[in-house]
Amino acid sequence: MKLRQHWSRLSRWQKGGLLTAILVALYAALGFWVAPRVVRDQAQKILRDQLRREVEIGEVTINPFSLSLIVSRFNIPDADGSPLLRFEELFVDFELSSIYWQAFTFAEIRIQKPFVHPKIRSDGNLNVVDLLVDPDKETLSNQAQENNPEKTPDKEESGPPAVLIHLLDIQEGQIAFSDFSHETPFEYEISPLNITLRDFGTRPDDQSPYSFSASTGSGESLEWEGMLTVVPLRSFGNFTLAGIRPRTGWLYFQDSVQFEVIDGTVDLSGRYELDSQDGLKLLFEEGRLTVRDFEVVERETGERAVLVSEFDVEGIQLQYPEQIVQVDRVHSGQGEYHLKRFEDGGLRSERMATTRRTVSQAPDPGDTAAESSTSGGEESHPWSVMISQILIENQSFEFEDLSTQPPARLGIEIVELEFQNVSQDLSQRIPTHLDLRIGETGRLTIEGPIRPEPLEVELALKLEALEIDLFEPYWTSTLRADVSDGTVGFSGQVRAEAPGNGPTRFQANGDFDMDNFYLLDLNESKRITALRSLRMEGLRLDSQPLSIHLDRLLLLNPSARIVMGPEGSTNVSHLVAPSPEDAEPLAPEGPAKANNTTGEQPGPEVAVSIQKIEVQDASLDFEDRSVQPPFITSLSDFSGQIESLSSNPEEKASLQFSGRLDGSTDVALTGVASPLAENPYIDLKISLRNMGLTQFTPYSGRFIGKAIERGKLFLELDYELDGNQLVGENTLFLDQFTLGGKIPSEEALNLPVGLALALLKDRKGEIHIDLPVRGDLEDPEFSIMGIVFRALGNLIAKVALSPFSVLGGIAGSDGDDMQGVAFSPGRTSWLAGEESKLASLAQALTERPALAIELTGEASLKTDRTALQSQSFERSVRRERFTELQGKWFGRKPNSVEEVVLEEKERRRLVDKRFESAFGPEGEAEIESAFEQARANGTSQSDQRKQFLEAERERRLVAATPVDDAALSELARGRAAVIQSHLITIGGIEAERIFVLDPDMIPDDSEEPKGARIALTAR
Repeated sequence: MKLRQHWSRLSRWQKGGLLTAILVALYAALGFWVAPRVVRDQAQKILRDQLRREVEIGEVTINPFSLSLIVSRFNIPDADGSPLLRFEELFVDFELSSIYWQAFTFAEIRIQKPFVHPKIRSDGNLNVVDLLVDPDKETLSNQAQENNPEKTPDKEESGPPAVLIHLLDIQEGQIAFSDFSHETPFEYEISPLNITLRDFGTRPDDQSPYSFSASTGSGESLEWEGMLTVVPLRSFGNFTLAGIRPRTGWLYFQDSVQFEVIDGTVDLSGRYELDSQDGLKLLFEEGRLTVRDFEVVERETGERAVLVSEFDVEGIQLQYPEQIVQVDRVHSGQGEYHLKRFEDGGLRSERMATTRRTVSQAPDPGDTAAESSTSGGEESHPWSVMISQILIENQSFEFEDLSTQPPARLGIEIVELEFQNVSQDLSQRIPTHLDLRIGETGRLTIEGPIRPEPLEVELALKLEALEIDLFEPYWTSTLRADVSDGTVGFSGQVRAEAPGNGPTRFQANGDFDMDNFYLLDLNESKRITALRSLRMEGLRLDSQPLSIHLDRLLLLNPSARIVMGPEGSTNVSHLVAPSPEDAEPLAPEGPAKANNTTGEQPGPEVAVSIQKIEVQDASLDFEDRSVQPPFITSLSDFSGQIESLSSNPEEKASLQFSGRLDGSTDVALTGVASPLAENPYIDLKISLRNMGLTQFTPYSGRFIGKAIERGKLFLELDYELDGNQLVGENTLFLDQFTLGGKIPSEEALNLPVGLALALLKDRKGEIHIDLPVRGDLEDPEFSIMGIVFRALGNLIAKVALSPFSVLGGIAGSDGDDMQGVAFSPGRTSWLAGEESKLASLAQALTERPALAIELTGEASLKTDRTALQSQSFERSVRRERFTELQGKWFGRKPNSVEEVVLEEKERRRLVDKRFESAFGPEGEAEIESAFEQARANGTSQSDQRKQFLEAERERRLVAATPVDDAALSELARGRAAVIQSHLITIGGIEAERIFVLDPDMIPDDSEEPKGARIALTAR
C-alpha cells in the first residue's frame, strides 16, 4: 500500500525518472554481473563442444554502458595439455556509432600477450587441425555429399561484413612453432609481436593505416607500415626485414642436407603498392636485399665451403602484370669459396647439395597435373628482367683436388667482375669486365661484350705471370719431372661466334710468352730442360678453317740436359709414364681394322704458317753413363733462325743455325725444308769442324779396346728427304786420328781397327770418308742414327777384313792380287808380271805411311821339293862330268861345274850309268814292267819304249835325290828377302815398315800363292 501510495504521489516526470533509474540499474546489474558469467559459461561450453578441449577463460568483464568487453587469461590447451592458443587480455570497445556508420564499429580492439603454438607432431600431423576438423562430422559430411551430388555450395562468395575498427592493437604477441616430425626437433619463436592498425574498415574505399613489428630472440625483426583498403583490396607501404638468419631455415632442414649454415643475416626492405580492383596489380620498388657474413660449412668435416661477407641487391623494382623486373645494382664483396674434388672425382658442392636421406620415387605415369599446368592454357607472357650492373669484388676461391698426387691446390681471387645491362634477352650484348688473380703472381684481365644467343664473344684478354707449377699435380702421373719454375702470359683478342645453323667459330690473336721455365729431373734433382724466355708474336688461331699463324717465335736461352744411363736409356725417355692402354698388349688386327670400318675419321687438316723462328744462345749438355768413364759433351752458343715455315707444299722454309761443341768445335746447319706439308721435304746441310776426338776415349775403350791419343774431326752432312725417302751424304775428315794404349773391355769388337785406320789414313795423317746413306721412313725399324752407324760399321768392317781392296783402290789395281807373289818352282825369281804387283804395293804403302807389311816366304812341300831335287840331280850329273873331264890328258877342261857343257848323248850315258849303279837289274826290270803295263793301258806305244825307259830312269833318280826341309826353308827365306830388297831399293819403302816372318811350308793342296805371302798391319 505504501509503495503504491508513494508511486501515486509522484509526478509524471518523477515516475519516468524512477522507472528509468530502475531500468538502468537492472541493465547495469545484468551487464556488470549477470552477462559476464553467462558469456563466460556459454563460451566455455560452446568452445568445449566445438574444439573438444577444456577451454580456460579467466574473467569476463562487460561494461554495458561503454559497450566494452574484457576477457582475461584465455587458454586453449593442446592435446598434451600445453598451451596452444592463449592471451592475457582481450579488450573490445564497441560503439553505437555503428548505426551511423552502418558497420560494426569498434573504437578499439586490443589483445595483450597473445600466444599461439602450432605444432607438427612426430606422426606428421598438425595440432591445429584437431581443432578445426571433427572426424565424425567430416565423415557424415562426406557421406551426405556423396548421397546428394547435385547439391553443391553456392560458388558466389558474398563480400565481407561491414566492419570498422578505429584501433586494432596487438601487444607483446608470441608465436612459437615446433616440428617434431624431423629427426632433430625444430622449434622457432617470434617475440615480441606488435601490430597496430588504425581505422581499419571493410567498407568500400576504407583506408586503414597500419604498422606491424615483430622480432625474435636472435635479433630478427620485421617492420611493416602503410595503408590498407580491404574492399577492394588495396595496400601500399614500406616494410623492412632485418637480421633474418638463414641458419634458422637450415635448422629446420638440417636432417636432410649435407651442409651447415653457421652464420649470416639477411635484410630486405622496400616500398610496395597492391591493387586488386581491376585484376591484381603489384608494384614493388626501392627494394634492397642485403646479405652479411653468410657462412656454410661441410657438415661432416666442419670445413668452410662458402663465406659471403657482403652481398647487396639495390634498386629492386617489380611490376605486375607487366612482369617487369629491374635491378639497379647487384654487388658482392669479400667472399670466400672453398672448392674440393675428392679422390673419386666427385665434387664437395655436389655432395653438399644431395640430401642425406635420398628417396627415389619414379613419377606416376598417370599424374598429368604437371603437364597440364605447363602445357594447358594460353602461353604465359614472359618476364622482362634487366639488371643494370652486376659487380663482384674481392672473391677468393680456394680449390683443392684430392684426385691428383700430390693434391692440387689453387687459389683464385676475383678482384673485380662486372656485367652491365644483363637481361633475359639473350640476343643483347653484355659489356663484361673481369680482373682475376691466379696464385701469387698470375693476373687475368678480360674486357669486352658477350652475347649469349646466338653466341658472340669479342674479348680483349691479358694474362700475366701465371705460374705453371700451379697445375703440376695434373701431369705428375704421366710426367716424371718437376716444373720448379716458369710463368706464362698472353695478350690479345679472343672471338667466338656460333651462327644459327653452323659450327662455332673460334678466333684468337695476340702474343704469348713463357718465362723462366725450369723442368727438374725427380731422380737426380737436376735440370732436364730450361728456357729463359719464349715469345710468340702475332699469333693467330682460327677454327674455320683450322689454321695457325705466327709472325715470330723467339726462343731465348733454351737449354737441355740429356743423360744416358748405364742400361742405355735416357732421362728423357722416362719422362712420360706409360698409360694403361700402352701397357695392354695390342689386339691382333682383324677385318674391321683391315677394312677401315672402325668409324674413325682422319683429323682435320691444319694450315700452319710461321714467318720466323729465332733461337738465341741455346745449349745442350749430354752425358753418357753407359761407358766408363762417362762421356760428357755440350753444345753452346747455338743460334739461328727458320724463315717461312708453312704447311703449304709450295713454300719451303729456309733455316740457318750455328753453334759450338765443347766451346771449340764450330757447328753450322743450313738448308730448306717443308716439314709440315703432307709430303714433307727437307734439304739439310750440317757442318761440324775442329772437333777434338780424345773425349771419345770412353767409346773407343769400350768398343775398340784402345784409347784415342789424338785427332780432330771435320764432318759435312747433306741430307735430302722427299716424301718418305731419305738420301744422305756423309763426308768425314779425321785429321791425325791416332789410337793410344789398350783399355780392357769385354765388349771390344774383334776387328783389326788399327789396321782399318792405317788403311784409311793417308801420308798427311788424314782420313777422308764418303758415307752415303739411304732409308725409307715407312720402315718400322727406320732410324737415321741407326742407318749412319750401320753404314759406318760396315765400312770399318770391310776395310779391316778386306784391306787389299782398299789398297787396290789407292793404287788403281786389283787389290786381291797384292796378297802374294808367285815364284818359279824351286827358285827365288818371281814369275812374269809379278813385279807390277810390287810396284802397286809400294805405291799404296807410300800413300798410307801408317801401314806396315809382314812378308812370309813360302815353299811347297811337293812342287818346290821336286824342283830342288831336279836341280840337285842336274848339278850332280854335271859335277860327275866335270870330274871326268878333269881326269883326261887331252882336250879343253872347264874351270867349274857351271862351265860344263853336257851334251845329250853324254847326259844319257851318265843317267843310265847312275841308274844301273843305284837300282841294278831289278830296277831295270821294274821299269820294263811299267812300260808293258802302260802299253796295255793304252797310255804308251811300242815305238815309244826308248823314250819311256829314259824318262822313267831319270824320274826315279831325281826322286831318290835327297832334299831336306832346311833347303825348303832357305828357299822360302830367299823369296821373302828378294821381295824385301825390291820394296826397299826399287819401291822406296822404309825398311822398318817391312817385317819378314818365319817361312811357311805349304802343302800342294793349298790354294795359297806359291812363293811369298804379304799381310798388312798397322805400324
